[in-house]
Amino acid sequence: MGLRGRNNLISEHFFFVTTTVINFSQVFISDPCCDILIKNIKYYQERYEFEILAYCIMPSHFHWIVKVNPLS
Repeated sequence: MGLRGRNNLISEHFFFVTTTVINFSQVFISDPCCDILIKNIKYYQERYEFEILAYCIMPSHFHWIVKVNPLS
């Protein structure tokens, strides 16, 4: 989860992130799939040190709001 050219956002604090599964497949209707997603998000939270303010897992996509500490 690198910056991928998004370094113009280095002074921002809050981000709304949303993504969908290819073809809107309903992957997140099973608890094991949701657990994998949450485990993955927590991994990146620890690695990149951001705060999760809210999240919502839907059957074919998810949303989350995060707060980051901008680079100095």
